[in-house]
Amino acid sequence: MDRFINRDDHSKLDVAELSKILKNVSKIYLHPGPEEKIKEYQEMVRLHGLESIEDIRPALPKINRQACRPEIFEAVSQLSLEHPGWGCEKLSEELKKANIHMSPSAIYNILVKHQLGRKSERLVKLTEMYADQIENLSPEQVSAIEKFDRSFKERQIKGKKPGELLAQDTIFIGFHKNLEEVYLQIVVDSYSSYAFGFVHLGKSADYAVAVIHNAVLPFFKRIKIPVLKILTDNGREYCGKEGHHYELFLRLQDILHLKTKSKECGNIFIKQFKKIIVEDFIKTDNIGKTIDDIQTTQTNLEEWLYYYNHQRSYHGFPNNGDPPAKLIIN
Repeated sequence: MDRFINRDDHSKLDVAELSKILKNVSKIYLHPGPEEKIKEYQEMVRLHGLESIEDIRPALPKINRQACRPEIFEAVSQLSLEHPGWGCEKLSEELKKANIHMSPSAIYNILVKHQLGRKSERLVKLTEMYADQIENLSPEQVSAIEKFDRSFKERQIKGKKPGELLAQDTIFIGFHKNLEEVYLQIVVDSYSSYAFGFVHLGKSADYAVAVIHNAVLPFFKRIKIPVLKILTDNGREYCGKEGHHYELFLRLQDILHLKTKSKECGNIFIKQFKKIIVEDFIKTDNIGKTIDDIQTTQTNLEEWLYYYNHQRSYHGFPNNGDPPAKLIIN
């Protein structure tokens, strides 16, 4: 009797046969439109019984691997960055859900080609891609990066309101006519990116104090906002033995001094401001040249800082195009 005829009898199947049939059918859920396929199978079962679909395989779209090579490479790279801790076997299993069937060794070759073969390479890539957009990283990615780079978290630290956290750093900008080194103290409010600067000769804690006392605190006092914390590196102008002038000054002002573990203040807001001031001010004014007059340089700096704080469009996070002053001054 023909197997595929309408009949009332119910053929018995052993567990292995049932498992094989249902496993084959379940593959339709890996692809779009499974409900339509289920309806087709329901009709086959109604007419011919469950065993009629034993040898049926869900129709899967064929992949032109040559034409899709860039898309496949991108999918492999993207998944490895979304889950930087996954190995090639895990990536292979997950890619099958997107109908990309590749062996772990093939995946590894792709990752190596894109400098993503090692977990450390993937984490470095993530850090570079999202240096200014940590909010776009998943908790899994952030956790992996923090284990790999202990200073990552402190670089992203940000105040939730003006004055809550300021970051301070020192930049070398050239030589004075008497061959003394000229430095620039910069202070940035991490909430708004509002910035302050002070040009001086040599490195000394007193210069680091001066910009806070003469520029930063008077500004925040005028707008009635307290300064709560200042983040610096562990350079000698910021840290030292008991009685160190900078640390003592902050204690007298009841300001908490936070220090990075490295010799560089890598806070993202300081890094962003340093890029801007180097490109827009230092390179066009003094760097690489002999600085004849410190006061003239300071005057030029203050004019540029007014433009930066009040007029320049700031497209980085969190300003989104607004100048820093708009976030800090009502």
